[in-house]
Amino acid sequence: ADQPQNFGPLGIGGVGDSLVTIHYKDLACVISDSSREDYATTREYTLAHYQAIEAVRKCFPAVLPVCFNTVAKKGEQAIIEKVLKPRRDEFLKLLEWVANKEEVGVKAYWRSMEPVFKKIVEGNPRIKALRDELA
Repeated sequence: ADQPQNFGPLGIGGVGDSLVTIHYKDLACVISDSSREDYATTREYTLAHYQAIEAVRKCFPAVLPVCFNTVAKKGEQAIIEKVLKPRRDEFLKLLEWVANKEEVGVKAYWRSMEPVFKKIVEGNPRIKALRDELA
């Protein structure tokens, strides 16, 4: 994006902080103010992070989400100088690669975990040594 965007009061913490973009050329980073330097990994906070990502995804074909609990302490200019500017080409390539792709969650169930554990032990000498030591 090259124009400022405001996604509304979706900042984490429920205090009404707006989710907005900051820009370096044609690359944007979505941020909100934060009253804290650290957020517990609670359902409330992780859900707010997810909802923020989804709001941005509705407007753009590609989003590169950052890890939950990423807080920049130096402000907007530091994000531009230390993140967007030096990694611009890398981010643009990644955005092109993920554009118009969907995220899918997959769960797998085994009737017996014994073969899975056996394969893990056979494939990792350190785990095998730990298992033998515990036995």
